[in-house]
Amino acid sequence: MFKKITDMETAKKTAREGAAVSIIIAIITAVTIIISMNVSKIYDMDYWAFGDVAVFLIIALGIYKMSRIAAVLGLTIYWLEQIMMMASHGVKFSVLMIIFTIVYIESIRATFAYHKYKKEQREISA
Repeated sequence: MFKKITDMETAKKTAREGAAVSIIIAIITAVTIIISMNVSKIYDMDYWAFGDVAVFLIIALGIYKMSRIAAVLGLTIYWLEQIMMMASHGVKFSVLMIIFTIVYIESIRATFAYHKYKKEQREISA
């Protein structure tokens, strides 16, 4: 189920999938905000909700730059928001939620592996 991370390149490729998921979440959130504010009042949202969009874009940038903190925060914030939605709208699991969770877990693994391989590379070079 989990990808094999064997070097810095596979770690980068795997981690950057987490960055892509963060961008997708930011886009979905932005579209939902715009629709909610202008077309349908499905969710009670205002312009402050764009803060979520900014947070996930910052997380995407951090993961892209191989930040372990950003990878962990991506999964943590994603799940906190899912829990809040479940509390207010009822428990609903989706395939997308499971996929995003797996990609974030992979991203965490990959960012940690990347730094491990980077450290090993520096030790060999020294």
